[in-house]
Order: sequence, then structure tokens, then C-alpha cells
Amino acid sequence: MSDDEGGSSMAPEQVRHVRAAVAGPLLPTICSLLGLDRVSAASLLDMGAVYVEKVRVTSGDHDQIVPKDAYLRVHTNPRRFPVARSTDWPSRIVSTTPHFAVINKPGGVPVHATLDNAVEVSDACASEALAARLWALHRLDVPTHGLVVMGRTPGFTSHFGKLLQDRQVLLALSQFDLAP
Repeated sequence: MSDDEGGSSMAPEQVRHVRAAVAGPLLPTICSLLGLDRVSAASLLDMGAVYVEKVRVTSGDHDQIVPKDAYLRVHTNPRRFPVARSTDWPSRIVSTTPHFAVINKPGGVPVHATLDNAVEVSDACASEALAARLWALHRLDVPTHGLVVMGRTPGFTSHFGKLLQDRQVLLALSQFDLAP
């Protein structure tokens, strides 16, 4: 079963909705259902562009067993953010404490995972640079560059979210032109 969404017939296919005909390992199942080679299918899995029963598959789950009739959603042409891979993320870490980190996000990179890309995003790249899990506590638009506070612990993340909700923290945005 396939029910593609979005775009005209001339646009590249963006999302495939399929059901597994038989139970089996995820990577060969995707290859078979979508006619993809193993490298392309593995790339989509590693990027976070594949969901099984509405749950994003992570890069270590290539061999998970997909039950017969399981629903798979595959983003076959995920949005890419090349700035994320060309950025020196350790140099973008402005400050760290045991509870949070402040990151200088470059323009052209989302703060957190998009529906079709969980890798080329600020929280994933900064987490890799610090070798620690970070949670984005607020957002900046993709083209916007600037400071982003990221939680290093679930407790601080929850506390900061409550402070934002109660308007006890003010996030100020400033726009200026550096051109002469």
C-alpha cells in the first residue's frame, strides 16, 4: 500500500506511507518496499527520516524487526541543512554549567529535529560536541543566528520551561546589520 502526500507529479516524492507485507528486519524491508538500495535506505534511517508505527527510528535500529502490516512513514527526500555539518560546533559553545549550555546557533540550521531530519540540527550537533544529551529550551528560526539555551538535565529543562511559561525569563532578540 502506498499513499504519497504533497507536491505535484513533477516534484520528487517526499513522503511514502507503506505497510510491511511480511515481518522482517527494518533495513531490508524499506529497501524492498521502496525500491531503494541499502546505502540510501540506511542514510534515511540514520537521518531520522523513517518512522515505524509513528515512532522515529534512530540510527542504531537498522535491524529492528518490523511486524507484518506495520505502518512505515519514510521521508524519501528529507530537507538538508549543510551548514550543520560544516560548522565547528565546539567553537559555538559559549558557556556550560552542570545544568545548561549556551550555544551560538549559526543561521541555516534548525534548533531541534524536523519531521524528516533529526541529525543536521543544533541540539544534536551541540550534544555531539559536548558528548552529552542536550535539550533545546527555546527556538530561533532556521535562518536566524544567535544564542540558544539548552538544558543538560531533565530537571533544569523542566524548571526553565516553567520559568518561560510563567514569564519569569525574558528572551530578547536583537536584529542589526553588520554591513558597512
